[in-house]
Amino acid sequence: MNFKRIKKRIVFKQISHFILFTLLVITLCITGYGNLYKLNAEEYKEKRSQTITKQYVFFYMMKKDLKKDVNEIKKVVQEHIKYWHDNKLENYSGGPFSDRSGGMISFNADSINTAEELAMNDPFVINDLIETKWIKEWMKE
Repeated sequence: MNFKRIKKRIVFKQISHFILFTLLVITLCITGYGNLYKLNAEEYKEKRSQTITKQYVFFYMMKKDLKKDVNEIKKVVQEHIKYWHDNKLENYSGGPFSDRSGGMISFNADSINTAEELAMNDPFVINDLIETKWIKEWMKE
């Protein structure tokens, strides 16, 4: 092989890698990931967690014996409402069922572990007012 052919191959390979890299950078910028390299570690984690979130549903039923003693629930309900509002969760929506037998809360979180931690720190759970609860990832259409 002569040296001109080898040099052309090397140059061609370098140019094709440069083009692929440029396309990757453009794609990252368009999708919003392009500025991640400028962030420090904490900012990166925060930005990354904001870009990859899933929606979860916390479904719960109150203890049956508490339906008779509404005052027990009324003591904690304001703490429960404040807890969920103070978390300022993305796509938060929630409320009781019309018969007050329980409720449902939907919100975004970065993982099932985070969603479970949020649910387990709910004042209704801490004060042992819930009989049954589920936390599920919700694939909203």
